[in-house]
Amino acid sequence: MIRDYLKECMLFICCLTVAYFPLGLLGQTCLSGGITFSTQEAIDNFSANFPDCNTIVGTVTIEEASSGAIENLAGLSAIISIGEALVINQNTALSSLEGLNNLTTVGGRLTISNNAILENLQGLEALDTIVSSLRISNNTALSALTGLRDLHYLFQDLSIENNKSLNNLKGLDSLRHIDGQVNISSNPRLTSLDGLDQLQSVGNIFQLYNNPLLQSLNALAALQSVGSDFIIDENQRLPTLQGLEALESVGGFLQIVNQPILNNLSGLRELKQVGGLLQVFNNKLLSSLSGLDSIDHKSFNSLALISNPNLTECSVKSICNYLGETSPVHSISGNRSGCLTTAQILAACKRQGQNSQPGQPSDILLFPNPTKGKVFIKGRTIGGAQVVLYDTAGRKISTRIVAEQTFNIEELAVGYYRLRIFAGDRVFNKSLIKLD
Repeated sequence: MIRDYLKECMLFICCLTVAYFPLGLLGQTCLSGGITFSTQEAIDNFSANFPDCNTIVGTVTIEEASSGAIENLAGLSAIISIGEALVINQNTALSSLEGLNNLTTVGGRLTISNNAILENLQGLEALDTIVSSLRISNNTALSALTGLRDLHYLFQDLSIENNKSLNNLKGLDSLRHIDGQVNISSNPRLTSLDGLDQLQSVGNIFQLYNNPLLQSLNALAALQSVGSDFIIDENQRLPTLQGLEALESVGGFLQIVNQPILNNLSGLRELKQVGGLLQVFNNKLLSSLSGLDSIDHKSFNSLALISNPNLTECSVKSICNYLGETSPVHSISGNRSGCLTTAQILAACKRQGQNSQPGQPSDILLFPNPTKGKVFIKGRTIGGAQVVLYDTAGRKISTRIVAEQTFNIEELAVGYYRLRIFAGDRVFNKSLIKLD
């Protein structure tokens, strides 16, 4: 179970903490029931009230009892680890997180919300690991995430919502894999996703919703897989999906909806797998589905092409082959002539020869991805091929042989792997996420 995995991770992190800090610095654990700081006095007196305590076992809450009651966190400089959650919420006079400079690990979630004059996250530079989720929301003055530069491990969700002054995500530059969901929503001044440049995989849903000034996805150039749904919805200034060229796999729905100036899908040209519904809805300027050509039509299970008033070109390979199957689940309406009905699309497919099935494709598809163990290979017959797996540091982990178009990684630890598949004179480089 994922909960057991996270417990093991936390135990490992705690062991690292003990190994790294000399016993004199490590001090003692305390406050198994957690602690709430609601006044400046309580913060200033922490070291005196709890001498030698720098590892708090329970949840730490920093929330003012009355307006302006907390102005700084300098009195918390002894804390190096929190076993459960850290909640920094509803502080009207807190302008800085300086004072948390020695905090390396949060064993639960980290929530930073409703702090009216907090402009950045400086003070969290030592934070390396959040075992649960990171939520940053409703911080009116927050214009930058600087301070999180050493955050390497986020085992559950990332949520960045309704921060009215935030214009990019710089500060998250060390994140390569997020095991849970990513929700970036309702940030009215966000113009780019700069800061997510190293992100390679999202284990669950990835939602980009209602960021009205978002103009570019170029910062997602390293993103290769989304484990569940990928939702791009109501980003009113986003003209293209350029930046998603490395994306190969979406494990659930792919929804491209309510994008008023989106004019092409070419950024998805390397996408090979969609595990659920493929939906293109209410994109006023979109005229072509070119860019969806490489998707394996057998990987998605339903199709919706609805209310795209300028969409005239739908006869791309993936769509032609899907609609050519027996009884495909689909809804097509409200587009322009050429994409108005199933019959129109199939007629265009026939004219272009797009619904003919090639003999031996040049690439392969791993499915499902993410997986809990068994992996199927689609696209080419490569029985007997050798599969070599590497971890994120490039170390060789194991080798196995493909039998009947499948192989199994059930015994491997949860995480992200690189694969090299040797099939005759061909070598295929792929990525794979192992789930619990």
